[in-house]
Amino acid sequence: DYLTEEKNILAVRCDDENHPAQVRGKQRWKKENFGCWYVQTTGIYKSVWMEYVEDAYLTGVKITPSLKDYTVRFDASVSAPAEDVEIRFAISFEQWSVGSPALYDVEITVYKAGRETDKTGSYFGLREFVARDGKLLLNNIPFYARLLLDQGYWPDSGITPPDEEAMIKDICLAKEMGFNGVRKHQKVEDERFFYYADILGFVVWC
Repeated sequence: DYLTEEKNILAVRCDDENHPAQVRGKQRWKKENFGCWYVQTTGIYKSVWMEYVEDAYLTGVKITPSLKDYTVRFDASVSAPAEDVEIRFAISFEQWSVGSPALYDVEITVYKAGRETDKTGSYFGLREFVARDGKLLLNNIPFYARLLLDQGYWPDSGITPPDEEAMIKDICLAKEMGFNGVRKHQKVEDERFFYYADILGFVVWC
């Protein structure tokens, strides 16, 4: 609605208030370290992008698989709900585990009056963690969590990964050392990290 046919300028703004009510993670609102030696971080630390969409497009989807009855639930939303707007899901493929991270691919398509207006892809794993009789179970099999404490810092770029290869290398090195997951310490991680953890078979505890 705000674009013109001429030149447009996009400004990306990040409000980072100096107030303890804002969820901060590794940031702080006091000048002193108070015994904590984290590097002060602030501002935008994830990728920002634009994409073209039509009037009726997918705005969000939550995928919840159930191991109990081998079903999956989709909670999706569109930009302009109407009686002639529908969302179709096409699922192709097995059960996820650390040793064999099998994933289902999902194609999600939005239609307006029978015409395709948006299409995207996603995925999910058929897995379930439960605690029973003093044990942690993954898909009803005892799971021994060998997790690293992951602070989520990068030497030259703070909490922003330098590239995707660095995230993949971190996961692969941890697996090679015998760990099967990480416990993320006070950080909302880059979504791409979760993606690579899923396809490589790596547990993330947040």
